[in-house]
Amino acid sequence: TAAPGAPAARQPGLGERTGAAVDRAADSTGQALERAADSTGNALGRAMRWTGEQMQGAGEWTARQGERITGQPAQPAQPAQPAQPAQPSR
Repeated sequence: TAAPGAPAARQPGLGERTGAAVDRAADSTGQALERAADSTGNALGRAMRWTGEQMQGAGEWTARQGERITGQPAQPAQPAQPAQPAQPSR
């Protein structure tokens, strides 16, 4: 306790308490957003990997069907040519 006549200990004002609460909420929100972004990125990566595997499987199945129908071995696909930049029109 303070001695008689000594100034009372300063209490934080409403603005300071509100600011501290906002800081804590922003920190919690930022951490939650980081976790959500990590989870979303991981889920997206898994979905893309699964889709790629399905596409590869579909391509292999299609090649086998073509071989069965034509009696010819499947030819590997040729790599796509890179797109040419558009020429500005005059």
